[in-house]
Amino acid sequence: MHAVVRLAAWTAAFVGSGYVGRATIIDGTALSLVWPAAGVAVLWLATSTRRTVVADAVTFGAATFVVNASTGASAALAAVFVVANLVQAGLVLALAHWWLPEVWGFGGRRPLGRLAELGRLVAAGLIACLVAALVGSAGLYLTRHGGSLLTVLAWWGRNTVGVVAVGLVGLLAGPVLLPAARSGGWRGVARVLRRAVCPRGSARGLEAMLLVATSVGVYLAVFAAPAGPALAFLVLVPTFWAGIRFSPLAATVHSLGCAAAAVALTLVGEGPFVAFDEVTARALVAQLCVLMTMVAGLSLAFSHAQERTVAAELTSLMDASRLVALVSTDLGGRVRTFGVGAERLLGYAAAEVVGHRPLSRFVDAEELQAAADELGVPPAEVLAELARVEGEPRTWTLVRKDGSRLFARLALSQLRDASGTATGYLGVAIDVTEAVHDQQAREHLQQQLAHLAHHDPLTGLPNRRWFEGVLREHLATTSPTGPGVLLMLDLDHFKDVNDTLGHAAGDALLRTTADVLRHRVRHRDAVARLGGDEFAVLLADTDPAGAEQAAQGLVDAVREHTTQLAPVCRRVTLSVGGIEITPGQDALELLHHADAALYEAKRRGRDQQVVRPAPPLGRAG
Repeated sequence: MHAVVRLAAWTAAFVGSGYVGRATIIDGTALSLVWPAAGVAVLWLATSTRRTVVADAVTFGAATFVVNASTGASAALAAVFVVANLVQAGLVLALAHWWLPEVWGFGGRRPLGRLAELGRLVAAGLIACLVAALVGSAGLYLTRHGGSLLTVLAWWGRNTVGVVAVGLVGLLAGPVLLPAARSGGWRGVARVLRRAVCPRGSARGLEAMLLVATSVGVYLAVFAAPAGPALAFLVLVPTFWAGIRFSPLAATVHSLGCAAAAVALTLVGEGPFVAFDEVTARALVAQLCVLMTMVAGLSLAFSHAQERTVAAELTSLMDASRLVALVSTDLGGRVRTFGVGAERLLGYAAAEVVGHRPLSRFVDAEELQAAADELGVPPAEVLAELARVEGEPRTWTLVRKDGSRLFARLALSQLRDASGTATGYLGVAIDVTEAVHDQQAREHLQQQLAHLAHHDPLTGLPNRRWFEGVLREHLATTSPTGPGVLLMLDLDHFKDVNDTLGHAAGDALLRTTADVLRHRVRHRDAVARLGGDEFAVLLADTDPAGAEQAAQGLVDAVREHTTQLAPVCRRVTLSVGGIEITPGQDALELLHHADAALYEAKRRGRDQQVVRPAPPLGRAG
């Protein structure tokens, strides 16, 4: 459906522009004074794809035949125009793909934007339109419709104007207007055009209106006043104004309006071009004047657009250079030049550094020593060694004059004289402190998120998810002898603390109890809070006898801790249940056995431990 709509839209645009052109047929000839369809054809075929190019070319040829045949041309002459137009459009596209491969419509994605590219487009139009004029004039001669040198020149001029004028609008506006039309419709297009004409707000809009008024006045003076030929040079005034002050797209639209006015006034017998008695000569001069005026104005517009771009880039580069430190040293590493960026970066004046300090003095001493150990050279020779091998830039901690530190990306290379002999080193440093801090902040956040995913936020101990994973890993890798013991721990009478003193006191007791447990287990053991007042400990490489001793130590430690607290907390003790681990057991089943041992300890009166031997596999106890 989209392809059909696209084909219909381009056909309508070409047919409409073709009828406009045929309405300007020069008296006594078969040629039109203007042929905007030439530019529409280039844009049409420039937007073709491999799937649509055949349909586009066939429809383009058919539309050309219909437009010419329906406006008085014979079938033979209409066929001549079809061939000439196909040759012209095809040759323009071939040359543009060769000369302008980065421009939208010819292989690239960006709009036409450089003065050299404008010259190449005009050259492609001139060459293609000349070939088409020769083909068409030969066809005119063969079909007995005339044909002369003036015919060739008039055809050449009018089609070049059409290709350049209309084609430029599409090449400048297409990459911007098409996305705007898809997203915002006509309003989006109008918004983009308004920004192109008035990029700086209402003041530029007022200037645009003054330009239009001046252009109307100038063209009326040149084409309608009796002294028109003497004032013909005035048409350059609004053209240059538009070129200097407005964007290439706005200047192109202005030039199109001026060209249309010049052609219309010439057709009604007004203006400086009526001085030529020969109608074809009159048309030729008018077309050349329009083309030259348009190219002159657009050259100024493109030149100033490039100048503004370069100025912006230079400004950006100058701003960036304040953050870039350039330093050169002799072979011994002593600073020879110290740029403005280096002064701003490190806080030293060049006079304080040049000839007095080695570059290595600005690097953090510990980092310099670590690099020296890595490279196997003395610290003072680290930077020289890095410059000699010309490796990847490194991030260093540099020390400013005030003692503060920053992170800088430092690239080092050797300086050589004309004979290739090394004379010193060049260092280029870029301040990356903000980027490093951002990276550190991201890494810290990731570490926090990872920690919260596997740890209890109240006590800081690992949580049930983490502990079950560790237990499964231990069961999968445990040795047949001495695999360890799993302990389940529960606080006795903990509910009394919450009911009497509140949950804040209960949370505080859980935190301090967690600290007691954490300090009572070995580094190779694992302790976790499973939830509520329930904890778990994995004693690695421990037999039941050793586990009983460890469990009793935990019971005693908690009792000793709570006796130092408020009266209600003194009732809190610890019950422990344990189960021996053997190969082949399931983690959840093992937790169930340990839980059963825990409740046996509670039934025996609490404040004690029960450690059971491993049950037979497959049996729940």
